[in-house]
Amino acid sequence: MPLTPRTTKLLIGGAVTLLTIGGFAIWYFFIRCNNKDNLTMYLALMQIGCVDRQALTMWGGMNPCPGSQVMNGFHPVGTNHQKILAVSNRLHNTAQAFWTWNGQFNGEQIAFGAMVLDGEETYPPLHLHIGECAIIVNALWLLVTAKQPYGLQLGPGIATDFGDHGPFDRVEYSGAHDKGFISQHNGAPFNLTANVFNPAGARQNRYFWSNHKVLSYDHQDGTLNGGQPVYYDPNYANTQGGPGFYNALADMTVGQVSDDLHYHAPDPSPYGNKIVDGFIAVETPANVNTANRDIYVICRRRDNNAGVATTVDVNAMPDPIQDKLHIRTIAIGPLSNLIAPDLANINHAQLNIVLNAINLNP
Repeated sequence: MPLTPRTTKLLIGGAVTLLTIGGFAIWYFFIRCNNKDNLTMYLALMQIGCVDRQALTMWGGMNPCPGSQVMNGFHPVGTNHQKILAVSNRLHNTAQAFWTWNGQFNGEQIAFGAMVLDGEETYPPLHLHIGECAIIVNALWLLVTAKQPYGLQLGPGIATDFGDHGPFDRVEYSGAHDKGFISQHNGAPFNLTANVFNPAGARQNRYFWSNHKVLSYDHQDGTLNGGQPVYYDPNYANTQGGPGFYNALADMTVGQVSDDLHYHAPDPSPYGNKIVDGFIAVETPANVNTANRDIYVICRRRDNNAGVATTVDVNAMPDPIQDKLHIRTIAIGPLSNLIAPDLANINHAQLNIVLNAINLNP
């Protein structure tokens, strides 16, 4: 039976449709996922939602990438919260072998988290595994949203820093007064040692933060934390005695900075050429909203010896990257015997004697 013009058009239209669909499938699986850029595994998952064939060598074999070390063969069980927490703690334990925490190297772009999971050394430009806390948080974000088996596949894929984040988001906490806080800091997670010293120069198990980043999970589960979001901290994980997450952001603190007290030192400076940046007042549960706040002086310390850093040290480092690596902000206190709680009467001369005399333990 001869074909009618209408049947012929339908057949031609159907053939074109099938060819279009087939062409798209070929493009998607064989070109888009094997593009000329040869994207590494987690960078490809972030940008195009699939894995370049060549990148699959990063998943197993003799040299698996860090993301593979976290996820390959790992099958977390329990609630979503339990799975995320397990992955967060595994990420920390994996990164502990190669990552150095340094807040001077910014990395809030999601792609930097992918580079950590891929083991890429293209950022920072030092070709070192080093950077701020946001980078590790971004790596966790990718692990909980990437499709299985490369991640937990619990939210929409992340192509950019904008748009629909689903139940996850990176959160920055700057303390109750938006001026910083002090946290518990045992050991040296990611090679970061505590930066709070007492007036005798002994290092305390404390860290002074201007801000810290965590991953929030808006789980919409009324049985978990009263229905409120929870916050995962892959930088500390469970190294400080807690489980590795917070029910409230303030749970990461042992002291809140109530005042950030920068000052202009008289000329000539009572501290010579030592780098003294200012003072902070710290509230703890025992002294909140009282005149007995702890006062700390904020200055800088040389990493390569036990002294307070000076302008001579900085001038000896024309490379600003070296300055960031070897000159660190520290807090020394409390100084209640030298500074009035209202900071109206700072005994600069006596404080300078203290700074000259103390031996800041390495």
